[in-house]
Amino acid sequence: MTLLDTLTEYETLRTQMGPTLSKAYIDLAQAKYILGPGRLGAVAYDGRMKAGKVVHTDEKGEMFLMRGVLDASTSQTDPELNVTTDKELGLRRRRAGGVNESNGTSDDEREESQESTDEMQSADQKKQKRQANPLNWFAPLPPTSLRCSQTHFEQVLRDLIRLGNVARRVEELRVKCEALGVHGRQ
Repeated sequence: MTLLDTLTEYETLRTQMGPTLSKAYIDLAQAKYILGPGRLGAVAYDGRMKAGKVVHTDEKGEMFLMRGVLDASTSQTDPELNVTTDKELGLRRRRAGGVNESNGTSDDEREESQESTDEMQSADQKKQKRQANPLNWFAPLPPTSLRCSQTHFEQVLRDLIRLGNVARRVEELRVKCEALGVHGRQ
């Protein structure tokens, strides 16, 4: 019974994925029409482009989606992967207390300066963490159809991962049924 339920889930996923994929291609074609022939094509891609999403498998064979770009030179288990020091960021520590003799600034002025420095630092860190949207490579304000196409393709990618996981479970259940002597064909 489990095999039949899993096969039903597999077929349901396949039928749901078809319309989403066709919507993605239709939206992409509409975006190509809006942007013109030279703006959205193989020659418009940035040569430094890297994958924004990566599919990994675990020991059991389950697939899962990783966001972000992983370089071959970096390790996922490296604890100091994204650690930057104040020196690397170009920030310097200020001495606390009193008035600075060299320029006559007070503690209040230094606190305001420190707050603005902290705000700039947090804004820089947010920019580093946030990946650039690849749609902006093709147009500063991408058309709605291009954004919808991207959303549909992301949905298809998630569906394909689920479909692959279900297909793997179907194969495992089929092997178990054959080992038990239950055959579907006679």
